[in-house]
Amino acid sequence: VRVAEPVGDPKLVQRLLASGMSLAALAVLATALVWWLEPFGPHPLADVADVLRGTPWWGPALTVFGIACLVPLLVPVGGLAVLPGYLWGGVAGTAIGLAGALAGGLINWALGRRLVGRHVRAWAARNPVVAGVLSAIEARGLRLVLAVRLSPVVPYGILAYLSGIAGLPAWRFAVASVLGGIPWTAVYAMAGAILAESARPVALGEAAVPHASLLRWLGLGVTVAV
Repeated sequence: VRVAEPVGDPKLVQRLLASGMSLAALAVLATALVWWLEPFGPHPLADVADVLRGTPWWGPALTVFGIACLVPLLVPVGGLAVLPGYLWGGVAGTAIGLAGALAGGLINWALGRRLVGRHVRAWAARNPVVAGVLSAIEARGLRLVLAVRLSPVVPYGILAYLSGIAGLPAWRFAVASVLGGIPWTAVYAMAGAILAESARPVALGEAAVPHASLLRWLGLGVTVAV
């Protein structure tokens, strides 16, 4: 006798998406507060930022861990790179953001295979776009995950769940996740780095360019457009 597979609860994914957007809004608010308060002297949020900056290993490690924990809650992972970009600059911020996203994505990949797969399938059945992505991953594997990762069509946390459900090998998912995540992660990390520069006193080398920060924002906008 064949035992029917338990039916999943699509509302679980909907609740995760709602909580993820709420947490993302809080993260944006916290970054904005740090940026606004930092030039005015010691404040709790600015002090935390200074402590993280002052620890060459623990600060980045805690940030990677924090991002990884937020991915299963479906927090938009690209925007989280603003924080490491703010703290450590565009290049290091991109690397830290990618590391956190990859760790969280692998957690989702495993959860999709073991625990929440049936709930994600039930939710995907109600969403033609997501159902189509799942079918395409099952047919094309790494190439499709790479293409979707380059695009904001499907949230990264959902993509990781779908990759686990579709049976994509973990190493293939990891390769596609990192390569496809570089462009947008770099954009957000660069935005964070520009915010950090805007919150600090102007360096002597920039005295001849009073609108240097504005020019960087313009360059970032051109990058996004391209």
